[in-house]
Amino acid sequence: MASKLVPLPDDREDLLYVKKGKKGKSIHCGYKRDYLARNLTEMEEGLVVCKVCSGIMREASISNGETTCLNCGPRKFNPVKMVHNAVNQLEIKCPILRDCIWNSKLSEAEKHLDNCNSFVLQCVYCKVTVTRGEYDNHKVNTCILREIECVYCRKQGLAKELDKHFEVCDKYTISCPNNCGEEFPRKQLLRHKAKCELEEISCPYTEYGCEAKSMLRRDLLAHKKEYIVEHTDMSLIEIQELREENKSFKKEKNEMKMEGKIMKQLDGVEWEIQDIDKLTNNKKLEGPIFYVNNYKLRLFLIKQYMEFGVGLRFQLNKIEGRFDKNSENAYITNYRIICVNEQDITQSYSEDGQLDFELCNGKYSELFGYISEFHSGITTSKPFVIRLYFEVNSQKPIKHISSSNEESSSFHASSELSDPFILSFDDIVSSQNKYTN
Repeated sequence: MASKLVPLPDDREDLLYVKKGKKGKSIHCGYKRDYLARNLTEMEEGLVVCKVCSGIMREASISNGETTCLNCGPRKFNPVKMVHNAVNQLEIKCPILRDCIWNSKLSEAEKHLDNCNSFVLQCVYCKVTVTRGEYDNHKVNTCILREIECVYCRKQGLAKELDKHFEVCDKYTISCPNNCGEEFPRKQLLRHKAKCELEEISCPYTEYGCEAKSMLRRDLLAHKKEYIVEHTDMSLIEIQELREENKSFKKEKNEMKMEGKIMKQLDGVEWEIQDIDKLTNNKKLEGPIFYVNNYKLRLFLIKQYMEFGVGLRFQLNKIEGRFDKNSENAYITNYRIICVNEQDITQSYSEDGQLDFELCNGKYSELFGYISEFHSGITTSKPFVIRLYFEVNSQKPIKHISSSNEESSSFHASSELSDPFILSFDDIVSSQNKYTN
């Protein structure tokens, strides 16, 4: 890109021409005498100097026998070739001066100014002014807005940003902050600190009880040798705790497997229950309709006030469905109730039970699945979630078959309120195996 010329102190013509003021306006007349290399002779004075502005005539005009500058005399241009030639032959110094030693004819001045090293240029990037002789060096070596390459990572950027770039450059060479004497690229700092002998570390056994939380890496081996007995004891304690955790984990895993087997055999429903506190004593709250083994069922919840708090019991109602032509009645045997805390969606209470009653169309089952605020942690004033799982069969299990009197008495007994029998996982699995075998 070309350099920009900067006028000093005015544009180029002002360096050579006399200014004549007229009504506040500057008019260019003849050349100034300031740059003449020598004084004019008397003959030259009479020939080349304007009689009006006293400047050396640039464009001479003759009128009424007098020779003047074009701007000082009549506007009609009457060139005087002899005066023009005489002016061009005058010897002058460099108009820029400074360190320039140029000295030649005035006719050569314009050409010299185009190449004078003392002439001032403005940098097209940073706008700083420098002489023409210094411009090339400025553009390549000193301009703050020149584009340069980082010698470490080879990325391009502006010269003024180079120092900031060095502060983050991954390949910039830095010294170890621990003053160990090593130098390396910045990106290797973490790798070096991981092995630096002067890095401050803590004993690996601090998480097991060792109190040596601050030491140099070079002192770690001596510390381990000195406290080998203590570290061994800490390791043994940790191993024992891990063994206990492993036993607990295996037990929990086995229970989860057992629960998974039971869940595969039980179908059920999830019910978000609200406004229990508005329900009066022994009143039913109608729940969702769902299917178990293709039997269409509806769930009900009944609120009861006990001596020690509010109790909740559940009841089933069999609804006529598409399979009732083949099997009118259904027999419910096992069930599971899980109460879920609505705040963190975690199980807060669960119960497994076994039932012995027949579900008939339009008839309600006996009450089962007792839950209270006392042992479930639920709050009846807030919504909570209940999950119920059931096993419903089309045929009555063999162990439940009895005489008509026994069936009658059994059905009569089932209508009374009684807490279900709580079984363990093993009991439920073994009882279900009996039903299916």
